Amino acid sequence: MKKTEMRTDTTYLLCPERRCVLFWDTNSPIPCESRCPFQDKLVKMIVCTGCHELIELPGNHNHLCRVDHDCLDGARISNFQRIGGKYVITYEKPR
Repeated sequence: MKKTEMRTDTTYLLCPERRCVLFWDTNSPIPCESRCPFQDKLVKMIVCTGCHELIELPGNHNHLCRVDHDCLDGARISNFQRIGGKYVITYEKPR
């Protein structure tokens, strides 16, 4: 995946374990991010709605928290896309 293909309304889960199937579990009403057995290695990524830079968050970052980002142009942007509930799983860091 390229950074330019990433959407600002989505949380991308950089999964550390390709064999894990929790993301695809349709019996659970919540995404795998809160149930991940590899949370210490899981990386959650969002794209800043202001400057479109990639923001990396730790595996235990709560989806109800906003993410403030200091953009290169000096603006401080509050990002709320973690609350939206849109997720994409990936196994490689975007280029």
